[in-house]
Amino acid sequence: MRGPPGRVGASMKIAIIGTGNIGGTLGRRWLAAGHEVTHGSRDGAGQGPGGARQTAVGDAIAGADVVVLAVPGRAEKLTHFSVVSISRVVARIGMTGSQQGGP
Repeated sequence: MRGPPGRVGASMKIAIIGTGNIGGTLGRRWLAAGHEVTHGSRDGAGQGPGGARQTAVGDAIAGADVVVLAVPGRAEKLTHFSVVSISRVVARIGMTGSQQGGP
């Protein structure tokens, strides 16, 4: 597997809501590409995947250029209230409840 391609353009502040397989992988890749990554987690502050900063969801969103919602579909309802009123690019990445075997 080859390394990440060279960075094009300026670094971005990326908030990733979720620290699991998808959120963690995206965060590590974007850190390696030179972006500032903060994970929003229900576990609060600390070190997130790949050494990224980890904070509460609301703190991760503050000041982000892009917000990525990378939580299971069943958890999305709990997280939605935090991201609904922001004025940034929001990407929702993950499995739906039916793909997980849930409602």
